[in-house]
Amino acid sequence: TGVYTISAAIACLEYASGKAKFIHSFEPYIINFVRLKLNSKLNNIETIVNIHQLAVSDRNGDVEMHIPLTASDYNSAGPTLQKAGLTTKNFTTTKVLSTSIDNYISRINSCQYPKQYSTNVDSFDLFKIDVEGNEPLVLKGMTSKLSSHPPIILIECVNDEPTKESSKILKNHGYSFYRINESNKKLIKVEKLVVMRTKENSE
Repeated sequence: TGVYTISAAIACLEYASGKAKFIHSFEPYIINFVRLKLNSKLNNIETIVNIHQLAVSDRNGDVEMHIPLTASDYNSAGPTLQKAGLTTKNFTTTKVLSTSIDNYISRINSCQYPKQYSTNVDSFDLFKIDVEGNEPLVLKGMTSKLSSHPPIILIECVNDEPTKESSKILKNHGYSFYRINESNKKLIKVEKLVVMRTKENSE
């Protein structure tokens, strides 16, 4: 759990060349949150990673999260705010606390972060979004950020309708789209966001 958070943190430590780099990570599901905290400690990246037990959406406060009962204890994927994105009818629902990115950025300077990480918060320059179909709500919750200081966004798309809506939102903010060629890791320009097809979701 937290492979992207950990990889990004290690890269910051190795290649930041003395510049302050900080990672803000969000994980609402308690099991994954605990695992991410533990993995952060095991990889010695706690000083540059701030992990929040929060969902990210277009609103602040309690939201419902749906957890497939068939999910493996060793598989961190599955929990989602979008009931329509589930591939099984067997799920449990729990309430989690949510924030929008715009709200988070507006409040970050009042938090007790190290000084070097609490300044120039609008310079957040890279977002990794992997939210199991909740991508449009995440993007709707960061419209101020997209308008004022648009970041690079790495987004994983697994369902058709949320992907179409996300493409529309990002196009309205002037974004271009690229997919990653898995064989050579090069970027290929595309007209819109592309759903990641696997054997499971193509059947």
